[in-house]
Amino acid sequence: MGGDDQWASIHQDILNQIAKQFHSYDEYLQLRLVCKQWNFNLSLIPNGNKVPWLLLPIPTVAAERSSKKPKIHVGTISKLTQRRTRILEEKEIYHLTMPELQNNLIRGSCHGWIIMVLIYEGTIRMLNPFTKVSFDLLPISTLPNVIDIHGDKCTINLEFTDGTLDMDTISMQKYNVYKVITNSAPNNDRYNDFMAVVIYGGDGRLAFYKANDRRWIKFPTSHRRIVDVIFFQEKVYAVNSDHQLYEFHI
Repeated sequence: MGGDDQWASIHQDILNQIAKQFHSYDEYLQLRLVCKQWNFNLSLIPNGNKVPWLLLPIPTVAAERSSKKPKIHVGTISKLTQRRTRILEEKEIYHLTMPELQNNLIRGSCHGWIIMVLIYEGTIRMLNPFTKVSFDLLPISTLPNVIDIHGDKCTINLEFTDGTLDMDTISMQKYNVYKVITNSAPNNDRYNDFMAVVIYGGDGRLAFYKANDRRWIKFPTSHRRIVDVIFFQEKVYAVNSDHQLYEFHI
């Protein structure tokens, strides 16, 4: 009994350092079950775990072997060894049924959260695949190129020609967002520093918003045909279709 009390009273900083050593989600769950206090003090998902994850849509070999026929599979990349590199061990594949992805499009994945577009609602939503907690980013209707939405029709600005286009709202919501990234998880303790960046429009423009903004803000640049974007050391880096790299400090 005394030994259990010693584990329960371990300092939180030491417990956090221990948790960072667990790269398997299953092992992390076992860590939380050591005692009631650890289960209470440790978050549902590991905060300090930087091991990358793969999102694998069906069909896959693992899916064919599964009787549940999951919608997607999420797995950690196995540790690299001299003989077995780039191998995804089956024991590290997590079979998850995710009805939230039905008829929706994945447009990013940051800090353990999936970012998807709900095409029938015009919502850009972050979803934690393990806790099922969700967080809505600013909607597609607030993107810089959306002029007006009136029912099943909308008007958008063709920024590369300075013209406008009337089109079907569902189609616009389906194709207007190419990729979304965030600088942190939405539930962190510094939400005032939260920022999201989106590649949008037919010609690949960039927009961003920060906490408490009401609309996506177009980047103060004429760069277009952006195909990828990342956060790195509090800056935004983007590359276009001509392989030119741009650095932004927002």
